[in-house]
Amino acid sequence: GEEVDEGSVVTLTASSGPEAVQVPDVVGRPEAEAREILSGEGFLVDAAYEESDDVDEGLVVSQNPPGDQDAPEGGTVTITVSSGQGTVTVPNVVGQSEGDAASNLRNAGFEVNSTPEASNDVAAGTVIRQDPGGDQEAPPGQTGTIVVSTGVEQVPVPQVQNLSEDRALNLLRDAQLDADVQDQTVADQGQDGIVLSQQPGPNQPVDIGSTVTIFVGRFEDPGGGNGGGDNGDG
Repeated sequence: GEEVDEGSVVTLTASSGPEAVQVPDVVGRPEAEAREILSGEGFLVDAAYEESDDVDEGLVVSQNPPGDQDAPEGGTVTITVSSGQGTVTVPNVVGQSEGDAASNLRNAGFEVNSTPEASNDVAAGTVIRQDPGGDQEAPPGQTGTIVVSTGVEQVPVPQVQNLSEDRALNLLRDAQLDADVQDQTVADQGQDGIVLSQQPGPNQPVDIGSTVTIFVGRFEDPGGGNGGGDNGDG
């Protein structure tokens, strides 16, 4: 708009763009703190969120432009913030064999801890229950516990040999075992009603509810018993 002589020199000043400012490094900082730092240096802030198994929820995972690089003042810095660990669906392994259950859980990203437990209803080697439960959501890497049946609970057979029949039956009943009483003739009256032997033997492990056979002495007079009265008549 100014009047100048024809042929005069006109000087143009060209912009070199916005002044460059060093971008603060905010990786690892909480989102709110990162926003405050970047805004304080004159940057606009945009945030994106992603799951992370390594970075706690709410912390900055990465940024663009990276920290300590120069960028135009007033430009936008995008920060990626951790939304925490992702989750996966826990396989339902109840009723599977211990080997299959452990394999399925590991393939889904879980560690496995196995605990044995006796069961009258679930076959030995089969998973009775699990924690976390099947079809629930859980972070990968978590340890899942499977409780595996060892079969019917076993107990040691009590020592009943040389005990009275009644005492032996009570001990077997207390051990949750059944008794099969077999009579065995004895000539020694002191063995009458006494357990002479047992099968299975003492301290052998058997399933609860198993039958223990006891052989009980039954005294019979070798002389026939009734002969004494006849001899008395003279």
